[in-house]
Amino acid sequence: MTNLPMLRLEWGIDGLKSAIKRKDIVVIIDQIRFSCAVVTAVALGFTIEPTSDKARKTESFSLSPSTFFNRQPQRVVIASSNGSYLSINAKEGKQVVYGCILNARAVAEWLDESNENTTLLAAGEIDV
Repeated sequence: MTNLPMLRLEWGIDGLKSAIKRKDIVVIIDQIRFSCAVVTAVALGFTIEPTSDKARKTESFSLSPSTFFNRQPQRVVIASSNGSYLSINAKEGKQVVYGCILNARAVAEWLDESNENTTLLAAGEIDV
């Protein structure tokens, strides 16, 4: 019998800590804005530096994916209270990717090929 990889759904910082402890691949899904902004920006050649809203001291880019169209790729700061916060805290993770409706199929295919235990990490609540 073949051992199939585990797929778990977790939420917020506690879910992230559990996933890191298990050494799962982590898919951060802050669907409404953060993940879509990151996926769009990276696809257009930008380098992302996530920061939390609380830590933001410089102007950051909007979370609207259209912000990145018609601009030269560059390093940008993206602030959000959830997706960025989880990204910053995911540094110890085995591997971290961002999932949203824009790249759902590509992420699913990549995860299927990886054959690794994975945590889908939902984000978006006000208090992480």
